[in-house]
Amino acid sequence: MRVRGFDVNERGEHWAASTASGVIFILVLVGAAALLLSGFLIVNVVNGLLLSQRRIIAVMKIVGGDRWQIMGVYMAMMAVLGALAVMIALPTSAVLGRTLAGFIAGVINFDIAIDGFTWQIAAAEIFVALFVPMAFAAWPIWSALRVPAAEAISDVEIGRAHV
Repeated sequence: MRVRGFDVNERGEHWAASTASGVIFILVLVGAAALLLSGFLIVNVVNGLLLSQRRIIAVMKIVGGDRWQIMGVYMAMMAVLGALAVMIALPTSAVLGRTLAGFIAGVINFDIAIDGFTWQIAAAEIFVALFVPMAFAAWPIWSALRVPAAEAISDVEIGRAHV
């Protein structure tokens, strides 16, 4: 067997640092794609919800609710859904993230320096879980609130005509 060359890493650099950086980059891309796709899902679900509640929104406007009050109701609903999501996501991500990190660390013969779940990760997850649903739902909610109450009340449902 003949040796044609060898590489020496920088002092303190792990032999699989470039591979680990590539894996981390791919995981970040997948996470960003999942975040963006969840935003589109939120927009579609909120549009469907608001379409089914057009008359309810119109009645709220007729009895004196202004756009900001009604928007507050729907944004509070998005915040509650985000809070429920984060209650599921925090423990799940802690277990699955630790499992994945342990697997990758075992493959590349690396010791993980941080044990457990850090408050920075928890704060980031809570922020994203509360902010993303409200941010993506804001435009559909605001658009639905721009429809005049008289138009929403007298709207003809698809497939059925009201006389």
